[in-house]
Amino acid sequence: EALVVYRDTLGRDHPHVAGTMKNIGMVLAERGELDAAMEKFTEALQIYKAVNNGKDGPCCDIASALSCMGNVQNRRGELDEALKYYNEALTIYKSVSSRARELGGRSRLALQEVASTLKIMGMVYTKRGELDKAMSSFQDAIDIMRQNFSEQGSGAVVTSILARIGGIFCKMGKLDEAMSHYQEAYDLATRTFGTTDHPEVAQVLHYIGGIHQKRGNLEKAKSCYENAAKILQSTLGHDDPTVASTLVCIGGIHYREKDLDRALSYYNDALRLNRAAFGTKHPDVIPIMKSIAAIHTKKE
Repeated sequence: EALVVYRDTLGRDHPHVAGTMKNIGMVLAERGELDAAMEKFTEALQIYKAVNNGKDGPCCDIASALSCMGNVQNRRGELDEALKYYNEALTIYKSVSSRARELGGRSRLALQEVASTLKIMGMVYTKRGELDKAMSSFQDAIDIMRQNFSEQGSGAVVTSILARIGGIFCKMGKLDEAMSHYQEAYDLATRTFGTTDHPEVAQVLHYIGGIHQKRGNLEKAKSCYENAAKILQSTLGHDDPTVASTLVCIGGIHYREKDLDRALSYYNDALRLNRAAFGTKHPDVIPIMKSIAAIHTKKE
């Protein structure tokens, strides 16, 4: 309805029309209707370009539409196409930031978007197995945030990126470097949020537990997972599926310790959460069902 009103009152080539189209595209993308979403993003991009024609350079709105198109391709698994759109968006955000500096100001929004785009590109490079490029993108994003924003203003973003760098080191088998980045992320998160009782802190604790588990320190791993689960349940609620993967990890440790009843209890809790949220055929549901079946087989 908003789209119709804006078109009728403002004309087709108006930023409000483009913005509404982009918002509709984001909803469609969340619903998995990627072709329809791409159409809306493309229309929004064309309007933004028409509105911006003749100005000093591309604007953040154009970059935002390109990023949305990159997100669609990313979800489709078309990673080359996704990177193409993200690179275009990154170039524009950098240009906007440079123009702002030349005029004696600073575009905080553009700088944040540069860092955000670099982070997303790092995630795509990680998916492609290009870990050096991923690491470079992540580090560039951290540098931008730390150089231009206070710790309080940059902490949430930097925490997330530090955890992803830790994940890369973990993939490389460099567990000491991974743990160092996870610990740094944990310390930064607790300072940024002023508490340990926050989902981001819980997520980092989960990763730290994973390193302990890889090292064979099962008690330390279980302690981290249990603390992470408590934080997630207290902040998000006991029915939120975010905690399910942590419950699976706790169950896995009990399974390795041959405590099958406790393992089964955690697996069942995780299964209940994921099945309620995603249905029975979701990729996060089937492995849990297999684990539960394995326990029942052992107990027969």
